[in-house]
Amino acid sequence: MLRPWILGLVGFVAVLAGPVVGRGQETPQPPEPTPAPVEDAEKVAASRDRAIYIPYTKLRAIFEKDGRGVFVPYDKFQELLETAREATRKIEDYKPPIGALIAEIDSQATVGRDVMNVEAKVSIEVLTPGWHEIPLRLGDAAIRSAKVADKPATILFSAEQGYRLLLEKKEKQPQRVELLLAYSKAFTKSPGTNSVQFDAPQAPVNRWQIKIAEMGVKINVHPNLSASDSLAEMQTQADKPADEPSAEPADIPQETLVEAFVGAAEQVRIDWTAKAEGAAGLTALATVQARQEVVIVTVHASRDLELFGQDAKL
Repeated sequence: MLRPWILGLVGFVAVLAGPVVGRGQETPQPPEPTPAPVEDAEKVAASRDRAIYIPYTKLRAIFEKDGRGVFVPYDKFQELLETAREATRKIEDYKPPIGALIAEIDSQATVGRDVMNVEAKVSIEVLTPGWHEIPLRLGDAAIRSAKVADKPATILFSAEQGYRLLLEKKEKQPQRVELLLAYSKAFTKSPGTNSVQFDAPQAPVNRWQIKIAEMGVKINVHPNLSASDSLAEMQTQADKPADEPSAEPADIPQETLVEAFVGAAEQVRIDWTAKAEGAAGLTALATVQARQEVVIVTVHASRDLELFGQDAKL
């Protein structure tokens, strides 16, 4: 028969061994779910309901103030960000093909003693910000002055391209700039005709006004896309007799004026011949001097007959 204290010791050991054995055994884990295919996951995500709470009673107070914010899921934020980047790329793709161009030129040419002087107003469209070089050409002419906004303009020169205007634009919006340009060139004199040719700036709208301080001058412009003599009618009246009512000495012009549109021509040539000048100032090719003597004899027939009759009687 076992003693009572031995039985108590065995029971105490069993109590201590029970938890140890229990901790040594692993608790069975549930099997991991098989991941759903990508297509099924997208369908599940799309089918989820999204609850959006709009405080319509306090909408203005919450959203229309400084520091307001909108919270969206991260994947939606990435989608919006990529859309914004695509829009930015499209805007950059639509930039102008060129940064600046000459849109219009209005030139006024006057004839001096040996040169033709031109005063031109050049309208330039600057489309993109930054530095731009505008070709003025005029490699065969002398520039007297160049101003932009009543300030001296920056002009560059090269033997290949001629003169160029240097401009800087800081604003992003397109801007129109006006260049006041003055240049001159000596014209060529030949028997009966004077001529001058310019490598002038080019523009789609290119108007020339040629003025010569002399009446009745025939002016030709090449190329002549469209030309008109604005003083032709007044000069016609000047050629009429003074006794006609339409001819008034005060309205008689003392100059010849021609307007011409030459387009984007590479060169502009102007020829003119004075109608009244003729060959003045040219060396004579031949000199002719003539002298003519005329003797007039008057015969009185009746008197001669009387004398003849008296002589016959004697």
